[in-house]
Amino acid sequence: WFHILKRLNLPAQMIPQDVKTRWNSTYDMLKLTVEYCAAIDELTANRKFSLCNFELSKEERIIAAQLTKVLKVFKDATLSFSRSTSNIAKVLPAMDKISTVLSINSEESNYLPAIKSALAIGLRLLTKYYELVDMSDVYRIATKDHEKVVDVIAWWKKKQAVYPCLAHMALDYLNIPATSIDVE
Repeated sequence: WFHILKRLNLPAQMIPQDVKTRWNSTYDMLKLTVEYCAAIDELTANRKFSLCNFELSKEERIIAAQLTKVLKVFKDATLSFSRSTSNIAKVLPAMDKISTVLSINSEESNYLPAIKSALAIGLRLLTKYYELVDMSDVYRIATKDHEKVVDVIAWWKKKQAVYPCLAHMALDYLNIPATSIDVE
């Protein structure tokens, strides 16, 4: 493997394993698979390794490339939420970004039907969660009833004089870390 990578001028690294409990590993594995297709082809084509059954078909390559493209927004969101500087106020804008990506890509004519279908299902599920968020008191506090606010924390800081107790509670709540640990 490493000899093939060296000959193809690709950085020496292993393809990450897909781990069921760490969904971002799927993105990492697919991304590297797409980037290292030539090396994978060479390795699986070599009869002495008995890996012919693992050759990627043209359709499998397309699926890997399309999934990599659409899973990136989830990888980015996960990394963002996993930083020690992330807080609850950053979750809604990330959900907006994910919703936009799912919506646009579920209509994309270049995607395979199975990918478009999966994206549409993901969008319906995200919409369901959005509807639950819309009904929550926390959401109304965070967004001050339906005003379009880009930086929720800055908005509440500005409104401290108008809503001293509510602003204090909102700032306490919105600055809760989105996760308890940094990403590995």
